[in-house]
Amino acid sequence: QRLEENQNNITSLFKQVIDGEDYETTSTKLQDIITEQIVIALSLSQDVGNPKQSKLLYATAFELSAELSIFSIELIKSPTNPTELAIKSVKSFEVLLKKLTAPITPEGGAHGDSQQLLDRISSLPIDDSTTGKLYAASKMIALDLKDLLAGTLSRADMIKCARRICNQAHIIVKQSQLFIGLCKDRRLIHQLQVGSMSARTKCVQLKIICAVKAASNNDVSDASDSEDQLVGCVLGLTKD
Repeated sequence: QRLEENQNNITSLFKQVIDGEDYETTSTKLQDIITEQIVIALSLSQDVGNPKQSKLLYATAFELSAELSIFSIELIKSPTNPTELAIKSVKSFEVLLKKLTAPITPEGGAHGDSQQLLDRISSLPIDDSTTGKLYAASKMIALDLKDLLAGTLSRADMIKCARRICNQAHIIVKQSQLFIGLCKDRRLIHQLQVGSMSARTKCVQLKIICAVKAASNNDVSDASDSEDQLVGCVLGLTKD
């Protein structure tokens, strides 16, 4: 119900953000609602009885997190008017948020959605600039997270995948610090500082989980819980 309520409230914000109407304020509201939708979707994915719906909620929450990161970076670069990439992100939000309340279709699902996300990230400018390095690290995370969520990796490959994601997250945190020095908006500076600290904490958690999995035996009874912890930590890190 809360997902649907937010969906109704967010519709008017899309046009306001695209039109640049009180851009900073409306963008902040949009960020807040999308963040809440991500949290609700992740929570529901653990509770619903339908495996296909659970997987869809899980994958869509990840896509929203990745798109929200792009939007937030663009907002830092241009806090008064929407950039072309910010507008693309808003249009992606519209599509993704509808999927959270849409009926489950017989086929399709997370694999195709993840590929669409990768196609989206692949179109972003990757160069030696600060934003270019951020986008490059985001792309690497998206590639690894797609494999991780597919559930087809061996135990050893899953650990390697999580460690690569952790390394890329460190790059994103490092590059984000450069924005803090350039940013004049105290609210955005605070968001960057909080996000960076949270990401650092999850990096430590992820390394610990990887180390535990690498050192543990092959007890099947513990495999499901540890893998859930691993994926949950990675998704939390990607959200930051």
